[in-house]
Amino acid sequence: MGTSVSRLQRKPSSLLPVQEKECDIDRSTLTTSSQHSDPPTSLENSNYWLPKTYEEQDRLMGQHFAIKELFGGNVLQNAARVLPLDEGVMVLDEMATDYPNCEVYGIDIYPTYPQTIRPPNSVFMLADAIDGLPFADNSFDLVQVRLMVAAFKVEDWPRVIADCVRILKPGGVLQMIEPDYRDSGGGACQLLVRTLIQVCEQRGQNPRIGSCLETLMRRAGLLILDRMARELDHAHGGKLVAEWTYDWRSIAATSRPLFEQTIGLSGDKYTAFLKDIEPSMKQYHFKSFGYAVTGRKPMVL
Repeated sequence: MGTSVSRLQRKPSSLLPVQEKECDIDRSTLTTSSQHSDPPTSLENSNYWLPKTYEEQDRLMGQHFAIKELFGGNVLQNAARVLPLDEGVMVLDEMATDYPNCEVYGIDIYPTYPQTIRPPNSVFMLADAIDGLPFADNSFDLVQVRLMVAAFKVEDWPRVIADCVRILKPGGVLQMIEPDYRDSGGGACQLLVRTLIQVCEQRGQNPRIGSCLETLMRRAGLLILDRMARELDHAHGGKLVAEWTYDWRSIAATSRPLFEQTIGLSGDKYTAFLKDIEPSMKQYHFKSFGYAVTGRKPMVL
């Protein structure tokens, strides 16, 4: 089957077991988007506050490729060296089609997952990482967790990371990618990032979790392989800047009901705010920050 990968992210994420029996998967929990005509916009008892709409799904898909370009690929360099990636380690969308011998499991808290356009070697599982990952110990060679800043509270991170280490095989790798939301820029873009920081903090979430990943992973007993910090100045041109500018503007648009209430703007004033985001990013040199870290589970604990 190839090397196994678990991926947690805020679009349907992927888990690739070497052998199904090793992962102890209960197929009665599997579900697909064909059971729902529309994606739910919220989930009771979920910490996740971003909307679950088609527009938000489009944003997350674009963000997937922007992250890949920002960090130079799907798996960081040193992690790739210790994993037999040529045997079939890839995750979801175009990665699953590149490695058809891998069986891909996607997990998400929402029962939305494409049926007609997804690779045939992928299956969706409805699960919440906060409640514990539904896989046996020592099941996976690679676990990837990314973009959970708006899903996990501060106290959830150590527990989720420990559970990821549990399902890793000895010598397996945990890769984590998260933003670091800092006060930056001026005008509309600064108001946007300050609002996002405020919303996270009000919900007990850490808007700067990206900068904490290495420490959390070390505390969980992992040996750090890669640590990449990225800073992107939106005053500069280029494809990557355009992708992340689109992402920020889309967050403000898809989260409009919540942000209107938080900022105190509505109607035409909020529409004007949306239009001002991109020009203000260029004018005030708004910066985006992100971290990617990989850690390896010791061969013998």
